[in-house]
Amino acid sequence: MNKYRGFISDPRIRGFTERHPELVLFIRERLSPESYLGLHLTVGLAVSAVFVWIFGGITEDILTGDPFVVVDTWVLTHVLYFRSPGVSRFMVLFTQLGGIAAVMIGSFIVGTYLLLKRRFDYLLTYITAIIGGGFLVIVLKKAIHRIRPISETSLISIGGWSFPSGHAMMSVILYGMITYFIVRDMRSWKLRVFLVTAAGFVVFVIGLSRIYLQVHYLSDVLAGYAGGMFWLSICITGLELYRKKVSVRRG
Repeated sequence: MNKYRGFISDPRIRGFTERHPELVLFIRERLSPESYLGLHLTVGLAVSAVFVWIFGGITEDILTGDPFVVVDTWVLTHVLYFRSPGVSRFMVLFTQLGGIAAVMIGSFIVGTYLLLKRRFDYLLTYITAIIGGGFLVIVLKKAIHRIRPISETSLISIGGWSFPSGHAMMSVILYGMITYFIVRDMRSWKLRVFLVTAAGFVVFVIGLSRIYLQVHYLSDVLAGYAGGMFWLSICITGLELYRKKVSVRRG
């Protein structure tokens, strides 16, 4: 606190704030957790921008044939050394947790629960996240139209474009939203960390399964994660802004 007071009392800082009061006020409001369009919006946009940058970088490497393409091939080749009948059966089953059936079943359960609890703000956010995420996957796949690494080493048969991985992207959105709803009002930090870690592990294994099964490249999965995190942060930021707006009105 003393360092902060010393910083703001510095003549140069005071001079800047006096010359640019509107800019200083804008920055304060962007960093204030109490402001309607404050810290939540700033952090949300920053996180979204980071994952857009990551997704864009991966996409550029794929389209231009940069070294990432070599890494993709290397990973697919070396994953074969870790195959075994037991692991293969596990991966074939686990990958279904990121498929269309899992998303639909999970959405029905979550949607019904939120409807019964009359959490309409959560319900609308969840619907937006799932439908919007699915639409985003379709648009990106058709725009980039990367061919899948289907070969005699693939353990399952699947069609469609490869980039980004729909399983990776939708698993981030599905389990990310569910985890957010659970931990948001949870007081125990240990339990919060446990649930977030568990959800992250599930998403990680789903992505790993797509590579193990030889139906996606590593870059497909990483881009799916980045795209999912982008859309997840947008949806959560929107919900937090709405809740803050309602709180300000009631206050």
